[in-house]
Amino acid sequence: MASEPSELYRLVRQLVGDDYPECVGEQEGCVSEPFVDWPDVRRFFARVGVEPKGRNAAGLAATLDDVAAAVGKPRPVVERVLGIFCSGRGIPERAICAKVPRCSACPISGQCRFFERKPSIKQLPENERPRERLICQGESVLSSAELLGILIGGGTIEETAVDLGRRLLKQASEPGGENGGDLRRLSAMTIGEICRVKGLGPAKAARLKAAFELARRLMAEKPREECKQFCSSRAIFDAFYPAMRDMKKETFSVMMFDSKNHLIKTVQVSEGSLSSSVVHPREVFNPAVRESASAVVFIHNHPSGDPTPSQEDARVTARLKEAGELMGIRVLDHIVIGEGRYYSFLDEGAL
Repeated sequence: MASEPSELYRLVRQLVGDDYPECVGEQEGCVSEPFVDWPDVRRFFARVGVEPKGRNAAGLAATLDDVAAAVGKPRPVVERVLGIFCSGRGIPERAICAKVPRCSACPISGQCRFFERKPSIKQLPENERPRERLICQGESVLSSAELLGILIGGGTIEETAVDLGRRLLKQASEPGGENGGDLRRLSAMTIGEICRVKGLGPAKAARLKAAFELARRLMAEKPREECKQFCSSRAIFDAFYPAMRDMKKETFSVMMFDSKNHLIKTVQVSEGSLSSSVVHPREVFNPAVRESASAVVFIHNHPSGDPTPSQEDARVTARLKEAGELMGIRVLDHIVIGEGRYYSFLDEGAL
């Protein structure tokens, strides 16, 4: 990196002057309007590390004054030369340090931070861009990191969006894992945990969480449509496991059935540790009465992953069964969902 802005300017002026001498003349008539407020010149100084990104116009003007004084040229000439180099003002084919720079033609690329960065996804050939590949070839050809990169949208100076997706997967992978990442664990990460990955802010984290929530709803929706008449505890587990397996709190839901065991509706009654004070018969059977349900099945999850019911689970189940008998509503089962397995009070003869 050159230590003085004036040295950078001399190299730029030599390139512009050698190729287009008519554009760098010092006569007043050869100088166009100033480029001080142009984002192009501001971007150039930020790339070479002379100006902090986002510095105001007054700071840029001061830098241009310093360069003009150091090289002994009128400031309008300095502005003109830099303007041609950065934006082309009327001759865009001559711009080198443009928004998409032509680093191979730049005399100071070796002293520029931008030249060392990885190419952004937009700078890659179309057949290497994840979004274009998805459109042309389908989503199945993309890796998980590429799909995450599409959701993330943009990268940083050091990494593309796909690189961020790859690092996010690595962060979510289990210690010692060899699978390169775990989408399930990633889907369970909070906004704050995702934002700990450099380059990912709340907006990008929110997009990821929204995508995972849609995936969960899709997985849960399909079995419910296919199994409107549930014939076994396994069918109920298969239908509700995708939506409940990653919940970090216990939830208690009631499935309501008509006289032919067709599902009418499922209602969540409570959230939190299961107890008789939280899961009260009044709250449990109130929606069943409103829907004129003939029978109910209770479902709740164990975030620990072990579906073995506790003593409190058993007490609550017995209490609810008694209440159902008094109200004429059959309690068909109580299913506890864990990690990849479940416990059915009916199947185990505990109901």
